[in-house]
Amino acid sequence: MKDKSSENKRNTKEQFRIVNGLLKHSKVKDQLPFTDNTQELTETFSKYFEIKITKLRIILDETRTAQETVSATPMENGLDSLNPATKEEVKNQSSTQRDLLS
Repeated sequence: MKDKSSENKRNTKEQFRIVNGLLKHSKVKDQLPFTDNTQELTETFSKYFEIKITKLRIILDETRTAQETVSATPMENGLDSLNPATKEEVKNQSSTQRDLLS
């Protein structure tokens, strides 16, 4: 085992595979619902996707609302153009930030 570890010391993927094998961890296989009743299977899939789509719509609505709130907030100072900062302005800003962090 030590030899395998030494051989793969730069290959983390292989190291994880070895450790998982030692710990008897196996990959979880996707399990599809099993039923002989196709109507029941159809309804199960339908409900799953209906719930998934409903959740996605809620998340999208919340995201849109949050974005609208941010974009609808007017800026305090109009930003028509950018002007370079003077050395004095940079010094003052740095001092202010240092004071806030102290």
